[in-house]
Amino acid sequence: MSEGGETVDRGFGLVGAGIMGKGLARNLLAGGFELSVFDIDPAAVERAVGMGAKPANGLAGLCAAAATIGTCLQSIDAIRAVYLGPDGLIANAREGSVLVDFSTGDPAVTRELAEQGAARSVHVIDAPMLRMEQHAWEGTIVLLVGGPVEIVERCRSAFEAVSERFVHCGPVGSGHIFKLLNNVNGLCMHAMYAETFALAAKLGADLDLLLEVLSSGMSNSTILGALSKRILTAEDGPVFATEVALKDVSLFARLAADTGSPSLLASATREIYQLAALMGYGDKDVVSVGAALREISLGQRAGGAG
Repeated sequence: MSEGGETVDRGFGLVGAGIMGKGLARNLLAGGFELSVFDIDPAAVERAVGMGAKPANGLAGLCAAAATIGTCLQSIDAIRAVYLGPDGLIANAREGSVLVDFSTGDPAVTRELAEQGAARSVHVIDAPMLRMEQHAWEGTIVLLVGGPVEIVERCRSAFEAVSERFVHCGPVGSGHIFKLLNNVNGLCMHAMYAETFALAAKLGADLDLLLEVLSSGMSNSTILGALSKRILTAEDGPVFATEVALKDVSLFARLAADTGSPSLLASATREIYQLAALMGYGDKDVVSVGAALREISLGQRAGGAG
């Protein structure tokens, strides 16, 4: 297929078709890409196949099927496992292939992967996503891309298929830096809302009225509407797991420490998410941080953890 006189490779591989990845799969297929998918969860693969994707026979099979492969993974350990080792993407990708990490990752790890990829003439770039599951499904996410201009341009048609827009943030790892800078603000705000509602519950204040008050003044925010409102009902909603939030804040704090920059609020926020995870809320949506704090404040279970 040609775009503007230039031949565009429409083969694309995807590792991770879960919460956010299923949206990537849907929109790549809608954009005319021939998609091959690998996921350790058979249900995720089956769902993608139902949309028109082809199942890949492991990572090696995915590399044989496509020269451009995206990854959408929840942890740094998972990213390392998928990219590195004799069975990983870097070892099995074709020469000249492009590997795009859509995950929220560690900039230092991303640069390490890019270096190892370069030794095999494989390009590794980062393109973490802003916004939530619904936006990934609708194709209205924003991508924060880090990598050489010419490699980013090779992925333009894929990026445009899955996103509202993409922002080229700089060299490899820059996308992940900007993603962490973005995420820590939202997570700090959410933790403060959780503390506020926990104290209000302890004081016997009307929580619905509190929400109305917060929404009417300078304390209002997208975070309040999208996440903290669900503190009132302990509704799970779309799952952005507490343990994933903990990973993001921890990466920010470590990045700050490595550069000698203060991260007082981020470090305090990290402790809140760590506490909630230790209380059994790690695999629950971040809204459960509010339940964990109320549990402590009120001295009783507030629902949620098993």
